[in-house]
Amino acid sequence: MKTALPLFALLVFGLISDTKAGTTPSVEAISEAKSIDGGWYFGMEGGYIQHKFNPHYTPTDGSGSFDFTDRSEGTEMGLVAGYGFGLNERFSLLAQLRGSWNNSEWNYNLLSEPARFKYDNPFNFELSAQPTFKLTNKLGIFATLGIVSGLFNEEKTSGSPTEGDYDARDWLFGHTLGGGISYQITNSLECRLSLRKSFYDELTYRDFLPSGGQKNFISDKPETQTLSLAFIYSF
Repeated sequence: MKTALPLFALLVFGLISDTKAGTTPSVEAISEAKSIDGGWYFGMEGGYIQHKFNPHYTPTDGSGSFDFTDRSEGTEMGLVAGYGFGLNERFSLLAQLRGSWNNSEWNYNLLSEPARFKYDNPFNFELSAQPTFKLTNKLGIFATLGIVSGLFNEEKTSGSPTEGDYDARDWLFGHTLGGGISYQITNSLECRLSLRKSFYDELTYRDFLPSGGQKNFISDKPETQTLSLAFIYSF
């Protein structure tokens, strides 16, 4: 989160500079600035990601179910590409594809059983629409609405003959909501600071005892939250 503070300072400085130079820039001045609003663009991003896993256990013997909340965090790197549609001098709509990798991983050793848990979501792909509004010829704000697909792994290895193991792996779909701030550095280079939250569909699986029997039905609806900074080149 600390890496975002210098950028916020830069964006605020740019806004103050524009407004001090006169009043709010004219529509003509805004329309003269080249940006990703009209045409193809490509970029790279890096940021911080948090995961929230919510496993729900339902024992096969009919006893009461129980829930857990497991959190992890890490860094994320990604590539973005898309096309911008200029609707008018101030409004535009970006259609964007994003692919990313992260090293966030939840690990836990349960000594009383004993058992080892490992949950992660290393890869994500997102297709989103980003309506954008220009505040000045350099500064803008945008929203993010999209669909997302991610690879999720949930694994438990137990050393007890009376407790189950599992190793679930699947691609889950979901939706993404977010927003951010854009700042045009040069005619063809722009940076975009964004905060997004993704909600995924349910991952369902069972654990298995060493004898081959089953002990629990398990379901999870994971969530992620990402703060990222992207540098985008338009062409």
